[in-house]
Amino acid sequence: MAEQVAQAVVSALGFALGTGYSVELLQVVTETGDPHTFGLRPGNLQFDQDRPVFLQAAELARKDVFFRLALRDYVQAIGQTMDCAHYCYRAIEAIKAAFEANAQGDGWPKMHETIGTTRDEIDAAVKNYADPARHGNWAAFKSTTAAERNKMLEFTRGILARYLKWKLPDNGIAPTR
Repeated sequence: MAEQVAQAVVSALGFALGTGYSVELLQVVTETGDPHTFGLRPGNLQFDQDRPVFLQAAELARKDVFFRLALRDYVQAIGQTMDCAHYCYRAIEAIKAAFEANAQGDGWPKMHETIGTTRDEIDAAVKNYADPARHGNWAAFKSTTAAERNKMLEFTRGILARYLKWKLPDNGIAPTR
């Protein structure tokens, strides 16, 4: 809530000045003086073998615009409490678009077939949370808990990992669900 209020004030200033501002909330101090520090690493999203994953992801991102944009949105999702679902869904859509570019049409069926996703699981894990914001229906926006956002992030990470494994099959990355 504190981040939303701060962003509203900063956005009003940016609007008045014609300048792009954003808020990075690092710490909140309660009325009783208790500090709460925020971090961008939830703690369970790091790969066990992070160095090879990094090298392979960087290699694929260099060659594959869809993966590059999916990574960008996924990393944004980690740091954006309110927009987590939106960014997760955009990351998934970027992977779908990679299949669409080769499928000459709807990429969802090819993505589902190739990396083992289903519409139902994507809808349940991310899309149902993302849709209100994606369509500007803030009245229907669903507030999420840290645990719900973490599940979205894990799910999205799994799709990106499976796509990476499919594109670079000898990379030693185990597909995740």
